[in-house]
Amino acid sequence: MLKDYCPGYIDLAAGGVVGMEDTNVDENAAREVEEELGIPYSNHTKPCYLFKFPYTDPSAHGWQYVYYLLWNGPVKP
Repeated sequence: MLKDYCPGYIDLAAGGVVGMEDTNVDENAAREVEEELGIPYSNHTKPCYLFKFPYTDPSAHGWQYVYYLLWNGPVKP
């Protein structure tokens, strides 16, 4: 709950960075959801891949992957 943007509020999205050597993007998405929102990984909470798109700016470039997960349980801020 101690963060720079909207302190005291829970985020609706989780995100992270995947290294070039890390090829399992789906596994990384599940890990980020568990790390940032406390939603435990299982077959019922597996994020669903939607799409990817290129990201570029003057100092960086890469792919953005978008997933979807509907969770009706508690989150751990």
